[in-house]
Amino acid sequence: MRLRGPALVFLAAGGGLLILVGLGVIAIGLLDPELVSSQIPDSVIGTAAVGGAMVALGCGTSLLGGFHLAAVAAVRLRWRGAATGSVVLATGMAVLAFAFSVAALVSAVAGSAPAILMLPAGAGLLLATFAYALAVAGLMGAMEQSN
Repeated sequence: MRLRGPALVFLAAGGGLLILVGLGVIAIGLLDPELVSSQIPDSVIGTAAVGGAMVALGCGTSLLGGFHLAAVAAVRLRWRGAATGSVVLATGMAVLAFAFSVAALVSAVAGSAPAILMLPAGAGLLLATFAYALAVAGLMGAMEQSN
């Protein structure tokens, strides 16, 4: 399979970004969980629990980024089934990015979250949706040509 276009670049960039974001969330969870827990009533959850949840979320996000980079490496090394796995990963990410984009935009319109934060987040997630869709199209095209 000969892959042309930006499909692997999108996956690698997404993976790198997810790793960086995950590490940032881990750092905040360890160093300043009060930053997030101050937004939640004390009777709901404690600061230590918020910090632990942030560390777990950051680890999961970084691991997902690692899967992106592993998928890119596997496709580049032409491992059997790597392109299919990459298509599944990119498709799932496109669906998730779209769902979170809609949630951010609805939150902004409904006033349940600050529009100044939610509108850029929604727009960025829509761009991520398109990037993942382009990655899927590029991978599928390459798979079709190899058959």
